[in-house]
Amino acid sequence: MGDTQISGQFVGAFVESAGLVSPVFEKKAMDVLESNGVSEVDPEAWYSTEKFSNAIHQIEREAGEKTSERAGIQMIEIIPELSGLPSIEDAIEIAQQQQRESYKNFSPEVAGQIRQERLDNGNIRIAYFGGWDYPEAFTRGIIRGFAQGTEARNSVETEAVTTRDDETHAFEIVE
Repeated sequence: MGDTQISGQFVGAFVESAGLVSPVFEKKAMDVLESNGVSEVDPEAWYSTEKFSNAIHQIEREAGEKTSERAGIQMIEIIPELSGLPSIEDAIEIAQQQQRESYKNFSPEVAGQIRQERLDNGNIRIAYFGGWDYPEAFTRGIIRGFAQGTEARNSVETEAVTTRDDETHAFEIVE
């Protein structure tokens, strides 16, 4: 992940989402972040993407996939621009912009990026590619968070699907 750094706003959103999952999870998340070199979260600061990624992997291993996925969902639900968007495609455009803005020295090859494709069956295939280095359940939660922000959806069915070429994770959103 080289010289790429992640925004303190993104790290702070993760900590806030952990608190929305549970106070115990928030404490666990802060402890793991600290053990990975992120002792204080300042929204104006930039943090090592590698250290943050390592912390998220550790959190998912120790807290479990369901908790990690819920944190990913909660983290995205706090983005005000998502409220009431008409389509998942619109939400993914915001996701792409958020990805670019969340990293200093951003490039898809280093920090990853998200893409979408409308399938013949009407479902949407969403994948992270390039340097995206976060665990699957956390990533699934992020995708579900973006999808649930559209058209007042309360839940979204996602299925992991086979990755292609340079993809790290791929999911199908069942419409």
